[in-house]
Amino acid sequence: GITPEKTFRTEGFNSAIGTVLFDGNQVYGVSMHGELCGLDAATGRRLWTSLALTGETVPKDKWFTAFLVPYNKHNFIFTDKGDLFIARLSVAGYEQLDKAHLCDPDMPLGARKVIWSHPAFANRCIIVRRNSELVAFSLAATE
Repeated sequence: GITPEKTFRTEGFNSAIGTVLFDGNQVYGVSMHGELCGLDAATGRRLWTSLALTGETVPKDKWFTAFLVPYNKHNFIFTDKGDLFIARLSVAGYEQLDKAHLCDPDMPLGARKVIWSHPAFANRCIIVRRNSELVAFSLAATE
């Protein structure tokens, strides 16, 4: 079981909807204001923070969500703004390799709109569902 010494502390991150990744030594996820974080898995201590996914210089978008999906030595990160990032996540930090805007969000959340559906992957494509449509994009060029 999990002992109190091994639980994450609130200074780690608080991901409400998005997925997190665990690589054996680090945990990666997005906190509710869009801070992409790397944590030491043994202590829960934050190793680094980046706002690269939000495009902001200060945390702003409450309930910001991103879905992290490992792929070979990279990660696909699909955000609630409809952006797909291809990145490396490591103890040293976030390294963006590529980015594409796939579609505009269409679900109202306060003053902004979001996509809160995890993408699907099949036949070398990413399939994205927003409220009004389901769209597939080829990932063949990323291989």
